[in-house]
Amino acid sequence: MSFAYIPKIIKTNITSDIKNGSTFWITNITMFVQNYIFLIIWFCIFSVSPTLGEWQFEDFLTLEAIVMMAFGICLIFAGGSRYIAEMVETCQLDAFLTRPKNLLLSVLTSRTKLFAFGDFTAGVVLMTYLTYNAPEKIAPMIGLTLLSAIALTGFFGIIQSFIFWKSNSTNFINQMIEFFIILSCNPQNGFGIKAKFILHTLLPAAYIGYLPVEILRNPTTQNITIMLVGTTAMILVMTVLFYTGLKRYKSGNIMYQITD
Repeated sequence: MSFAYIPKIIKTNITSDIKNGSTFWITNITMFVQNYIFLIIWFCIFSVSPTLGEWQFEDFLTLEAIVMMAFGICLIFAGGSRYIAEMVETCQLDAFLTRPKNLLLSVLTSRTKLFAFGDFTAGVVLMTYLTYNAPEKIAPMIGLTLLSAIALTGFFGIIQSFIFWKSNSTNFINQMIEFFIILSCNPQNGFGIKAKFILHTLLPAAYIGYLPVEILRNPTTQNITIMLVGTTAMILVMTVLFYTGLKRYKSGNIMYQITD
């Protein structure tokens, strides 16, 4: 099966967003500034207490850099993962069902989130600052960020696929995603064993920021294996849930033009 059409779809999405002109720039500059306001708040917290568990402020900044870039990559290249529930409820999946291509991959790459460029840029700037005197950290950070973005796409796809079993639940799904984002952006090293188990399984926010930072701090075989297995598991679960749920999908005979 050829995947040559995927870069074309992504290019079209990005070009379409940039053509929004002032809206594109204002939205992304606002997101960029918002991210750094969040960092300033945590800077004030660390100025009062220099450590949080075993983490120092630099570890927190590393968490934020990875999370920002991962969210940006996910929503630029697989922004459709945030819209599966909407597509199901409005019968927009009809346009994908008639196409002889990988359905899930087509859905994931069908959209780009406008503010994602602001998140990604903020993360890149922060990573540049963190690795200025430690260039050997650049490659590991990029690799872990890509894994984090894949895990994030998997989680979005999993939670969005529940729409196949529970109609009119888009608002609940979006609330769960917002809660997941909040968890991902905050340090989790102070949580107990039970909470960490949940954050590695039922609500796997640990794979987005916490675990990548722990790998950078202590690159053990165990941590790396957990990251790889967890990320792979989320993609597999997303795939199974989506295609299983697709069997319950009721077409609305509504056709939308999807540009290749």
